Amino acid sequence: RSIEWLDPREEAHLLTDYFHTLVEFLVGDLGYERGQTVFAAPYDWRLSPWHMTDYFENLTNLIETASKMNNNQPVMLISHSMGGPVLQAFFASVTEEWKSQYVRAFFPVEGPWLGAPKVLLAIVSGDSFGTPAPTDDLAEMERTLESVLYLHPIAEYWPESDQSLLTVTSTNSTYTVKNIAALLEALDIEDGLKRLEYVDARLAKVGAPGVETYCIHGYAVGTPYHYIYDKLTSKKPLKVVEGDGDGTVPLHSLAYCSEWSKQQSQSVAVQTFPNTEHVGAIRSQAVFDYIASVIKNL
Repeated sequence: RSIEWLDPREEAHLLTDYFHTLVEFLVGDLGYERGQTVFAAPYDWRLSPWHMTDYFENLTNLIETASKMNNNQPVMLISHSMGGPVLQAFFASVTEEWKSQYVRAFFPVEGPWLGAPKVLLAIVSGDSFGTPAPTDDLAEMERTLESVLYLHPIAEYWPESDQSLLTVTSTNSTYTVKNIAALLEALDIEDGLKRLEYVDARLAKVGAPGVETYCIHGYAVGTPYHYIYDKLTSKKPLKVVEGDGDGTVPLHSLAYCSEWSKQQSQSVAVQTFPNTEHVGAIRSQAVFDYIASVIKNL
């Protein structure tokens, strides 16, 4: 139930609906059954995939169990946001033979494949990432999270026109995709450089998922590309420069999954939805209808 609502208490359902609307659609419209043909696999979002060995083992067991419970049919996996890169890393941890036997299709929704500038907002002044959590003092906590650094923009693939991510006017400092380490030093984040090197060294090990994929993302929503602060101690930026995306992740990061068609033999389809924002996509009837149309034809 924790994956349907961020807070499973009934009085909090309205504010914390996450996968509930989608699960209700799968159950009510497509005939799935909780615990029999639809399962949840929540992970510890504080960690990067490189500290999810136990989770990956549990996920492997869950997928195999779900398959056996349903006449050995392969499963379909739906992820949202960071869940996409988590499953991308999971797929890299299992064999091609295993994927061929147990995974029928992968539906990543709003995956930040190349990262997002919003992680800089998180570590400088804090960000609730679309949840109802208050932003006061969030930065102090978010600076400790390996997952935040894991989702920093990847310089190797970031467009040249958008390299600059954050400017501090009082010191005339600019931080780009290539010098995020300098920002961590300026913020005096304990073990920040070590954690950055740790996630960077392993990003190269993650490639195309190697399974049939239906990548889903929104566009035409103003999305942070660059933050302007007075000081690094400021509670919020002076200005946010926006570009295209889903309101959280830039379009070029969301759309990177299209490159997988050049990297794997399994088919890769990309379906986009205008004016669809990052969290809203997982509650969108248009997205549900698309997923249902694909499922019915698999």
